Amino acid sequence: MSVRQVRYYVFLKDVFALSVTAFGGPQAFLAMLLERMVKTRSYITEEELWELNALCNILPGPSSTQLVSAIGFRVGGPNLAYLALLVWILPATLLMTATAVLISFFAGKYTGSIGICPIYPADGDWFYHFCCAKDDQ
Repeated sequence: MSVRQVRYYVFLKDVFALSVTAFGGPQAFLAMLLERMVKTRSYITEEELWELNALCNILPGPSSTQLVSAIGFRVGGPNLAYLALLVWILPATLLMTATAVLISFFAGKYTGSIGICPIYPADGDWFYHFCCAKDDQ
């Protein structure tokens, strides 16, 4: 288990590319990770990837996030692992936050027009439900 020094920028660029394109479940993610991190860049070997994947599957939590952090740790130590974690989660976090703000904005202005109608506390629920008709309040 040696820490190999690589250029942080190149590794983080690869993590970012996976972060914005690796959708489709664990099988698609692992195939893309294998292609980019093992075969193209040779950050780790294929055996190391499967070993880290098995270890991350044993631990509770999102295994893809753990796997990216573990590869970052193996390649560049703890600093690269923390940076890889940030680069991995930041695009999805920003996208989901922007989507929530937009939905909140549109739901407040145009209730029912985008298919989201608020359920008020008088109904016993704080959540939104999807509906086709306008809100009749």
